Amino acid sequence: MKKRYIFIVITIILAIVIQVLSVNITPALKKIADKEINRFCQMVINNTPFPVTLDHQELIKINRNGDEIATINFNTSYASSIGAKMVNKLDELFVAIEEGTYKKTDNSFYQRRFQKMSDEGGVIASIPIGALTQNPFLAGVGPKIKLKYETISAITCSVEKDVKSYGVNHVMVSLKLVIKIKMMVLLPFYNEEFNKDYDYPLVMEIIEGEVPNWYQN
Repeated sequence: MKKRYIFIVITIILAIVIQVLSVNITPALKKIADKEINRFCQMVINNTPFPVTLDHQELIKINRNGDEIATINFNTSYASSIGAKMVNKLDELFVAIEEGTYKKTDNSFYQRRFQKMSDEGGVIASIPIGALTQNPFLAGVGPKIKLKYETISAITCSVEKDVKSYGVNHVMVSLKLVIKIKMMVLLPFYNEEFNKDYDYPLVMEIIEGEVPNWYQN
């Protein structure tokens, strides 16, 4: 009876300690986790090979009337097809790292990083407990909390275009893919959805047009 009472007391104390720790460290842990998952996603996007050879002339067509720019046409269908291929490659990479099936293609720094994450079952960062104290002297101290992710929906992509004046007789045109990533961040004290948009420029160009008469005069 006495042992049972001690066990109940210890269980209650542990529950209280865990609750206090959770309340106190979750905000700091959430901030660090958001930074790490954002860094990971950016690293994946920056190091994913482009799926096709980009045809610049197919993406944007400029029609002129003499020196004057008459029309600027964007081929958004072509851009969307590129975006779909890019999404497929990103999906494959995220899932492979998460499932532990990724195989590096060379011995570069980022390929080795991806391989290590995959070997650890999708662990993208290990956060020392000391880092949660926000004390620089304790940043690397203590046991580490493993940060993992879980894909919960397909990555999506949209196309955005923009045309605006640039200087006296120039126009700046841009066409980009906006990649939307949604995943679940997995940590011991909380799980939370992560949603972030990343820009992938396809075209960014300054086009020269005709100098206005009022400016010449």
